[in-house]
Amino acid sequence: ADTGYWLGDRDKGRVTVIDTPGFGNKLVEEEDTIEKLVTTLKEEIKYVDVFVIAFKQNDNRMTDSLRSMISLFEKMFGHKFWDNVILEATHWNHGNQANRVRQDKIPKLTEEFWTREWNRKLKEEYKLENNLDSIFI
Repeated sequence: ADTGYWLGDRDKGRVTVIDTPGFGNKLVEEEDTIEKLVTTLKEEIKYVDVFVIAFKQNDNRMTDSLRSMISLFEKMFGHKFWDNVILEATHWNHGNQANRVRQDKIPKLTEEFWTREWNRKLKEEYKLENNLDSIFI
């Protein structure tokens, strides 16, 4: 966990960021990482303002490792966990050429489409009532 001032401004509040590794297909080998994460969240952090679930721009499927990660957080924080989740599309290039490439896809890969599709998938699998917001980095 790393703690610092919001946007480096000492007049603003401090934030703590915990970057968890993506869980792979070998969860048994990652038990130590998971155990450390649980300990950190329960004993040191105690409160989480937001969970950012990051996907590469082109990821479009629910993987077993994603299901395992979500299951872990639901067990730790209950279904209310979803009240604090936002989605992140990584590798989302905002340049003109990248936008043209996304517009040429069928269907067009827009921020709205990407967000709508992930919300649909998560609602189907986890019975979410509300749409999740998303950011594109």
